[in-house]
This record gives sequence, structure tokens and C-alpha cells, in this order.
Amino acid sequence: MRRFGAPVLLLSWLPVVGDPLCVAAGWLRLPWIAAFMFIALGKGLRYAALIPAAGM
Repeated sequence: MRRFGAPVLLLSWLPVVGDPLCVAAGWLRLPWIAAFMFIALGKGLRYAALIPAAGM
């Protein structure tokens, strides 16, 4: 997390790893705007892939 910074939060959509990454971002006091943007982008891409796969 210290090496790559906020972009690692693109992986926040992962089931086991995602929540600890978000906690680590807060613990390390990453800039909240950058963290928010990467978390939103990662989770948005996840749902953008899941909706067509579910046939909705």
C-alpha cells in the first residue's frame, strides 16, 4: 500500500482482500478523494461486468 498508494484500491472489489485494503488506506491516511475515486472506479467496473453477465 505504501509503495503503490491509492491506485491499489482498484482491487477493493475483491471479496477477501478488498475490505482490508480500504482499512489500510485509512490507517495510512491516504488522500480521501483519491481513495474514494479508486474505490468507486474498482467497484463500478465490477458491477459493470456483473450486470451483463447476469443477463439484466
